[in-house]
Amino acid sequence: MARWTLECCNCHQTFTYTEIPAKGETLHPDPFLLWSGPKPEFPRGGMDVACPNCQHHSIYQRYELVFKAS
Repeated sequence: MARWTLECCNCHQTFTYTEIPAKGETLHPDPFLLWSGPKPEFPRGGMDVACPNCQHHSIYQRYELVFKAS
C-alpha cells in the first residue's frame, strides 16, 4: 500500500506517517502526485511526531512528507 513517510533526524530511519487510501477514495488529489491522494494537513508551525524506531520527538513540516509507493 502507498504511504506518506518521514525521515527521523536522530536515527535517519524512514517511517510511515500515514497510509494512503486506494485510488478513487480521495476527493482532492495532490496536483503534482495524481496517484498519491492529498498530503495530510499539518498545523501551522509543524507537527510533533515521535520516531517509532528510536522514540525521538521532532517537529516536522508538511513539505517533509515523502510519497512511497510500497
